[in-house]
Amino acid sequence: MNFLRPALALTLSLVSLLLAACGASSEEAKLADFSPATVTSVVSPARVVAGQIYTYKADASSGSTITWSWGDGSPSSVGSTVQKVWNLSGTQTVSLSAKAGTSTASVTQSVVVVGDPVAAGGNHTCALQPGGSVLCWGDNSFGQMGNGTSSGNVPQAITVTGLTNAIALSAGANHTCALKAGGRVECWGRNHRGQIGNGTTSTSVVTPTVVTGLTDAVAITAGDASTCAIRANTSVVCWGDNYAGQLGDGTTATRVITTPVTGLAGVVAISAGDVHVCALKANGAVVCWGDNRKGQIGDGTTGNIRTTTVVIAGLTDTVALSGGLLHTCALKANRSVACWGFNGSGELGDGTLTDKFTPTVLDGLTDAVAITLDGNFINTVRGAARSCALKGNGSVACWGDVSYDDGTGQLAAQNKTTPTVITGLTDTAAVSAGGSHVCALKTSGAVACWGNGVKGQLGDGTSGNITTNLVAVTAPGGLLTDTTGVSAGFYHTCALKVGGSVACWGDNQFGQAGNGTTATSVVTATTVVVLTDAVELSVGGYHTCARKADNTVVCWGYNQYGQLGNGTPGASVVTPTLVPGLTNAVELSAGSYHTCARKADNTVVCWGSNGNGQLGNGTLGDSLVTPTLIPGLTNAVELSAGYFHTCARKADNTVFCWGYNGYGQVGNGTTSPSVITPTLVLGLTDTVELSAAGYHTCTRKADNTVFCWGYNQYGQLGNGTTATSVVTPTLVPGLTNTVELSAGAAYHTCVRKADNTVFCWGNNQNGQLGSGATGNNIVTPTLVPSLTDAVELSVGIYHTCARKADSTVVCWGYNGYGQLGGSTSATASVKPQPTPILGGAIFWK
Repeated sequence: MNFLRPALALTLSLVSLLLAACGASSEEAKLADFSPATVTSVVSPARVVAGQIYTYKADASSGSTITWSWGDGSPSSVGSTVQKVWNLSGTQTVSLSAKAGTSTASVTQSVVVVGDPVAAGGNHTCALQPGGSVLCWGDNSFGQMGNGTSSGNVPQAITVTGLTNAIALSAGANHTCALKAGGRVECWGRNHRGQIGNGTTSTSVVTPTVVTGLTDAVAITAGDASTCAIRANTSVVCWGDNYAGQLGDGTTATRVITTPVTGLAGVVAISAGDVHVCALKANGAVVCWGDNRKGQIGDGTTGNIRTTTVVIAGLTDTVALSGGLLHTCALKANRSVACWGFNGSGELGDGTLTDKFTPTVLDGLTDAVAITLDGNFINTVRGAARSCALKGNGSVACWGDVSYDDGTGQLAAQNKTTPTVITGLTDTAAVSAGGSHVCALKTSGAVACWGNGVKGQLGDGTSGNITTNLVAVTAPGGLLTDTTGVSAGFYHTCALKVGGSVACWGDNQFGQAGNGTTATSVVTATTVVVLTDAVELSVGGYHTCARKADNTVVCWGYNQYGQLGNGTPGASVVTPTLVPGLTNAVELSAGSYHTCARKADNTVVCWGSNGNGQLGNGTLGDSLVTPTLIPGLTNAVELSAGYFHTCARKADNTVFCWGYNGYGQVGNGTTSPSVITPTLVLGLTDTVELSAAGYHTCTRKADNTVFCWGYNQYGQLGNGTTATSVVTPTLVPGLTNTVELSAGAAYHTCVRKADNTVFCWGNNQNGQLGSGATGNNIVTPTLVPSLTDAVELSVGIYHTCARKADSTVVCWGYNGYGQLGGSTSATASVKPQPTPILGGAIFWK
């Protein structure tokens, strides 16, 4: 499921009072038609992040009154377009009714509310995964990783031991807490002031530990060395450090178990700063308590502490709160933000460096939907604090100290006194500011971080660095796992995963990564949206296709020549789209700008570019935008589409090819420019595997030898020469015991042998042969060193990938678009040896 901002409107069938839980961010409802009250469409997100403004929309018949009712106890809303902020984590409900006269149509929907799916702490970060497990990375000096250890830095995400069913997270300076479904809270990390809540003050708690006596929590928040929770009865309990009164119990005594905040009830949201806490009440009032040395309580005073709650005057229409180092901000219903407290770094965002002791509205920020604050003390004199807001368009704006200096002088202070948009960050679902870094959860499920990475808190596999650029957080171990197939295109690669999902990486300028965007590059494996039942995958030049379990086909990406088969050429498609009329496909093969499918009756249909006759229908030139039968081709048992030509193996193990033949790649003994109908390849009678490349073709025979023909300028035919063209199948000498064959989209070829080693030959300008070197062509099969457990191969245009026995994927060669999947940015670098693919979209979505 994806967090969707804005949500997509879905047309409703007016049939029954059923809301279908379809697993997407907007639910499709089927409503009864009680004329004259009818509802024609509704936008209602089914999975949301706590503390954010969401828009709900419905269209109804003229004269209808639309009422929205919320299952969290908040007041109903009336209107066709309303805003809602969910604050209490867990499964809630939303009900929509349209009333016209005495006629009413109504429906009830479940809503999953996730609290802080990404939580940035002092020098560590944690994130929820689907299913409720938790990953952490960064500083582990006090057991912040929750994996049973307490030493060193952990620069890549690892799983917190034994934690399941988490629905909300909150990270303090050196500890983290998770709210679990059912109301229990578990915490881990530093415990010198009792902030873990287990009745002790042990130095570290290295695995999740249940907070004593708390069984009905609905929200949590962690401060520097204290923690608070809202209970189901709307009261608040806190525990841990209390030197500034931040526990709100009227004292400054440390508490190692949960302690009620005196006289506080009716709370719907809570946020802890460094050593102060603020709460939003159901009646709209905001109360704060704790440290007030810089006016962060907001009551117009400074220098004192507040051991009990204080009402903040003049603050109305608040829908969410966030506490920072020495400042506080409130998100208002009109999407503006008001801040107060210390302003030495510009963290109040009002264009000045002047402290404010009462709420002050920011200029220029009018479309905020969520806020997050934090910071840490660089030294005893100055605190480095910042504030960030998630905007309605999915971008993020931050203000305050954005230098992320850790005190070593690596970067000078950079104070931004007004909100500044973070470059390159779009499609954001949630954002969390830590001590000196910020992390964002994207709608795709990937996490990106920036700032101070000295402790590995950016999660990109490195530590000791500070970066102002976004870096991708990688999966546990950094690897893409659970793959069942791999397919490489020109500059992007995709993998089929266990269960039928697909992950893609690399070039995405035409949406070929399938993540709903056209971001130039996707540098870690990212899940293709709305595709959960794929059984086969084929990557073309700039497009991708998948066969589903019901033998229908979906495609996405570049569509200039109709290669997506959706009947509408031209516009790129960024998510999987059905190929109409194709219902019994059993095999796919995508070429550079065309696609073919073998059907259950062993006939073949093709669509897309036909400039060289590669569609095999007896014509030349016109593109075909829907699947079209190849006349006379029967008994096909295997397909392979190349750059501008296509081949099929028949049941009698002969091979037929058609399309561009300028280099003899059709194998009919000529170099006639185009062959527009399937033509027998000469001399092949016992072929068992077929692979059509850019301008050459190869087959594996029953005795596991390999024959190739066509263009050979780079030695891609493997016959020891660089003869320009070979027009009939020619043996690749010395190659035996092959079990798999893959010829590249351009000028190289690879095989896998029975012992699962890999041999490649041809063009090696970008290291695509995996030999560990670049530059020279290799005209005979050459071993890929260190790769001994390959179980599947796929050769792209200038890169190569292999799936390994452990279901991970390695790639090598050109990486200009991130198609090797192992970089934190897309660069024109090459990797001449197998490089593990990193998994990106692994977090709650």
